[in-house]
Amino acid sequence: MEQSGLTERVVCETDRRGVFGCLTAAGREVHATASSFYEETLVATFAEIAEDPELGPLLARVRG
Repeated sequence: MEQSGLTERVVCETDRRGVFGCLTAAGREVHATASSFYEETLVATFAEIAEDPELGPLLARVRG
């Protein structure tokens, strides 16, 4: 992800041994796009599972 410009390494200011992986502006854009797609896919998948006679009751129990 770093090579593609989506993340960058940032050294910890209080402990120079520490390094963080941080999203770049391009990484935040990709994340925003992917997040909405991911959420839409989960909603559609769960709706389909809820209609399944075998898996629907299990999903209902997991959802509480």
